Amino acid sequence: MNTVTPMIEKQLNFLIVSYTSIEILLINPLINILIHFHHIYK
Repeated sequence: MNTVTPMIEKQLNFLIVSYTSIEILLINPLINILIHFHHIYK
């Protein structure tokens, strides 16, 4: 039973890391596009 917990923690850690990296990949371009359009329509 003791070996199960570290595996679950590893999985959770991996999920969190991949989620944050995907979030950064998606949100950064969105912010750049918003800033770009904001400058255009100013």
